[in-house]
Amino acid sequence: LANMGYKKDSVKSCSSFIVMRKDDEKLVISKDEKGKYSYFNIDNDNDKGDIYNYLQNRGITGYKQIKEILENVNYNKNIQNLELNTSNTTNTAIETWETYKNTNNNLNYLMQKRGIKEDIIKEYEHLIKADEEGNIIVPLVIENDDIFDIMGVDKRLINPKQNSPKSLIYGKKGVCMLLPQNPKNVENVVVGESYIDCLSYIQLNKLNSNKCLILSTQGSISTHSNKVLNTIIKAIKRAYNRAKLRKIFFAFDNDKAGKKMEMAVEKAIMDNTKFADKIVYNTLQTNYKDWNERLINEERIKKEKEAMMKSKTTTNSKKSTIIRDF
Repeated sequence: LANMGYKKDSVKSCSSFIVMRKDDEKLVISKDEKGKYSYFNIDNDNDKGDIYNYLQNRGITGYKQIKEILENVNYNKNIQNLELNTSNTTNTAIETWETYKNTNNNLNYLMQKRGIKEDIIKEYEHLIKADEEGNIIVPLVIENDDIFDIMGVDKRLINPKQNSPKSLIYGKKGVCMLLPQNPKNVENVVVGESYIDCLSYIQLNKLNSNKCLILSTQGSISTHSNKVLNTIIKAIKRAYNRAKLRKIFFAFDNDKAGKKMEMAVEKAIMDNTKFADKIVYNTLQTNYKDWNERLINEERIKKEKEAMMKSKTTTNSKKSTIIRDF
């Protein structure tokens, strides 16, 4: 695609996928576990597939023509980044955040699809918004001179396309910081790769959500990692200085990337604070990928048990009626 004039959108790209743009066209490129690349067009559901589909969708269908194009590709060509005006990034990000509203859509998705209790979500609902389609929007912040500036927003797609990212970042990547309604009540900090996993952790471990500050990296932190880690550290220190910090809970994923993230945050805490003794390490069982997967599974088992108990109660009631009738 670089040979065809596309440039990388470094703001919206991440370690999981790359966004390439040419004029008004935006393509998302990802690689599966077998190393095969695929793409999809954000504005056209029918424009997706591999490089052959890309060419065919643009009227290049002849075998010889496709072969000639691929044989002449310069695979060593540098991928250029889009030139972006970042001088007004903060104001633009805040304006973008303000356009979204707090609606019941965000509650419905998190409760029905993710199994999170309403009372936990409501503690953070002032910082969880939704667009018209019900996609979940949270702010991304970076610490600058002791101020946590909104630098972007994370949009969690409730109906992502096949082989597409589960969320999209608009603006700059940062830390999803979810404060309870009264920040002065904060006693615990829950750190993870996803705010949904952090919410799940709070529920599974029966923590008081009104005393928990959530800090989520929203995936990998390879890009701007120092700023992200610094923001996490500054938020933890703020919780200590202005509230009653007692524990720092790790709620990272159970894969290699999650372990790597946990080590990076652990090192940052040890190198920059005196709170190493407050860390509560990840206790997620190895058969679960993340905390929300465990929550969904436990809620399913709970409902099955309740259904069985209800069925037994109904059966016993019928038996009692038969005995009385006799």
